Amino acid sequence: MLLFICLTRFLLSERQTKKSTARTMAFQTQKKVLYDSARQTSHSLVQAGLSRLDEIKESLHELKKQERSLESHLHEFLPTIKAQDEHYTTLIAQYSSMHDHLFPSRVKITDEASGMIRNCPALREEALEHALICAREEVDAARIRRKNAADASDLLKKYKLLLQ
Repeated sequence: MLLFICLTRFLLSERQTKKSTARTMAFQTQKKVLYDSARQTSHSLVQAGLSRLDEIKESLHELKKQERSLESHLHEFLPTIKAQDEHYTTLIAQYSSMHDHLFPSRVKITDEASGMIRNCPALREEALEHALICAREEVDAARIRRKNAADASDLLKKYKLLLQ
């Protein structure tokens, strides 16, 4: 009986070994198919990327051929730039007397005024006080005119009411 049990165990272990080997073989086959599919997909993606890169390089090369140089643009705009320079020179020539007269006289007046302020601080204080007094008088006169206008308006309203 011991022999029967040993033989049965051996046969069972042989079956289990065959089943596990069959499962392992099926798994290995599926794994191999999956890896081959991934390799083919990656290879096709690489080929598509390389072909697209070549297309982009060609289109860039075509665009560079169509590109115009800076010198050609400059030659187109050179007459316009020269004409503007000539107009500017003409304007400066026409108004040079005003330019020569205006700025020196302004500088002279500004220098005289600043010299007066530096040389006569008392005169400056006096001019400042005079300006403040004149400004106060102007403000007071404006207030009186506004008050008189309001009084006249009130008077006219009362007169209209009396006439009704």
